[in-house]
Amino acid sequence: MKNRTVAQAQNSLPYIKSYRAIAGTVIATILFQRLEWRFSKYPNGFYKFLEPAPNNRSYREGDSWTEELEFSVDEFRSAFSALGVRYKSRTDYSAATDPFRPKPEAKEALYCSVLDKSTGLTYYSRNHALVDRLLDELVTGKEEGKSAPVDLAQNGGADGNF
Repeated sequence: MKNRTVAQAQNSLPYIKSYRAIAGTVIATILFQRLEWRFSKYPNGFYKFLEPAPNNRSYREGDSWTEELEFSVDEFRSAFSALGVRYKSRTDYSAATDPFRPKPEAKEALYCSVLDKSTGLTYYSRNHALVDRLLDELVTGKEEGKSAPVDLAQNGGADGNF
């Protein structure tokens, strides 16, 4: 008997359900995890294609979000919109006072993407201060001005035993 589940697991993406508190939706959480994985390798940013671009000399097969995540273009855009702000050109990006908050009334974004129309590449940047703070709060259970929740498993449960 072959274990097909193990073979498929090699191509799987983890789902860290606690990250949903940051990302909001399951699909945005999956994208958040992949963005964080990429930024762990490329902290100063990286480029990635949205979908296959075989006519672009920088493209390598499998090097697009739709291929990597098996998301449709619309699914990717929707997930990214929950996490970041998109700039349609370098000119728009350069005109922004704060690239992670393009409008003063807007919520501060975790990431931003910038399309370079001349090369066809989309570059991604991370709001290090905000993402690091949110991840720290998630781990410690503390938000500014709030105390950490009681860990029942560590404290023997509500009634003193488990």
